Amino acid sequence: MAKSSPNPESSQETALIEWIFGIISACLVLAMIGWVCWQALSSTGGKPLLSIEIINQTQQGPSFEVEFLIKNDGPMAAAGVTVQGELMANGQSLENREVVFDYVPAHSEMDGVLLFKNDPKTSEMDIRASGYTDP
Repeated sequence: MAKSSPNPESSQETALIEWIFGIISACLVLAMIGWVCWQALSSTGGKPLLSIEIINQTQQGPSFEVEFLIKNDGPMAAAGVTVQGELMANGQSLENREVVFDYVPAHSEMDGVLLFKNDPKTSEMDIRASGYTDP
């Protein structure tokens, strides 16, 4: 039985392809490392910028649901974000509700629901983020 000798052209092609993909992979890894470092250095300072937007109000059984969107347009995340909702009539508080978000990342949106006994459409309603902690 004769041994077949390896084809030198096939070996060179494999080596060339390995070099091309190796260089591309190294460039991608360096780009990702650079991006992470840039994010880490440029995201220092600043505070969360929280805002609330009411999306929908519906009645579900005996409760009235107020769906809202909390946005964090700031460069920093917020933890333990408390959102309070209050229904008022003639300057008197009818009902207070609150919900706590464990974590609201920077530049993100999350939705939530407050449940009231009274119809929010017939009352004055105030919904706001009332506090947070640094993560």
